[in-house]
Amino acid sequence: MLTNIAGPRVAERASQLGLLFSPEEAKAAHLVDQLVDGSQMAQAVDSEVERWLKIPDAARQLTKANFRQQLAEQQVARKKDEAEAFVSHFMKDSIQRALTSYMEQMKSKKSKK
Repeated sequence: MLTNIAGPRVAERASQLGLLFSPEEAKAAHLVDQLVDGSQMAQAVDSEVERWLKIPDAARQLTKANFRQQLAEQQVARKKDEAEAFVSHFMKDSIQRALTSYMEQMKSKKSKK
């Protein structure tokens, strides 16, 4: 979904680098619609809620479903492949060694208490 909103380049960088967005960056990437000073937050929320409540519920739900249908279908189609890739990755010897090491560290921390 991030790719659909912010574009492939922003989504890839954010995901791979674990980026956190400042409010201004989030607005520039279209992750938020507006920035509001804390003292004006309640008024801005009320205004936005009123705006959305003017839209008939059924129409809003249909529009939202239509925009997200392709993404939902892609996720369902990739579900099996992603599960297999996940299992394959975590069964690698290097990952298993790292997990074993981490578990040992956790056990030693627990026993020191």
